[in-house]
Amino acid sequence: MLKKKVVYHQEKSYINKETGEIIEETKVIKKRVNAEEFMQVYLSDISGLLGVENKSQMFVLIELWKLSQFDTNQVVIIKGIKQQIANNIGIAYKTVDNHIVKLCKLDLLIRKETGIYYLNPNYFFKGYSENRPKVIKLVLEYRTGEKSPLYGD
Repeated sequence: MLKKKVVYHQEKSYINKETGEIIEETKVIKKRVNAEEFMQVYLSDISGLLGVENKSQMFVLIELWKLSQFDTNQVVIIKGIKQQIANNIGIAYKTVDNHIVKLCKLDLLIRKETGIYYLNPNYFFKGYSENRPKVIKLVLEYRTGEKSPLYGD
């Protein structure tokens, strides 16, 4: 298992009001981050997963997990990608196309625009857990058409 170590330095300066002396404090925080790719699946509400109809639909979903971007859940699905998925799992191109439509209806996949989709971060997330709330807000914006004041672009 590959791991990389990330070291953060935090420096603070304080002024002693009585002497005027500048007192500096340095803290070193060490954090280990797993460098391997992974997908978190949130099972507190598996109702979406229960709608998966068959193995080939689940295999398409797994291929989309693999293709999703780190920390955004974005998946670009163009004709060539659909053909690649079909070849990887041994099904017809049209079947992949149909499964993508069904995954959208199940709310497991969210369509932003032509060819741009997001895996629903309420069920899946590939990235750092502290970034998941931002992706959830962005997905909510795509559904409602409203910009979040917290993360406006």
